Amino acid sequence: MEQRTMPGGYSTPKAVTADIQTMVQKLKADIVKQMGCAPKIFHAISYRSQTVAGTNYSVKIVVGDGDEYIHVDIFEPLPVYGSGFELKTVETTKRLFDDL
Repeated sequence: MEQRTMPGGYSTPKAVTADIQTMVQKLKADIVKQMGCAPKIFHAISYRSQTVAGTNYSVKIVVGDGDEYIHVDIFEPLPVYGSGFELKTVETTKRLFDDL
């Protein structure tokens, strides 16, 4: 049975698209600064989204060998309110099976 997303809630996690990977790469310098160290690897693997007055994204990113991941929260406003992406939070010491 397919899970339904609650209206206004986050989607179920999905595989990363080229657009999500591009968004994450544009924010890489800000993400690394908040991490406090340069990652060995930097590749988004999954995300979920929430539509509000724009779109909130939660993204899981591989940052090292083995089981080293981070979760980042990013906001993209509606075009009428501006353009670009805003990094909201960076959560370190995450693992592959940690929920977004």
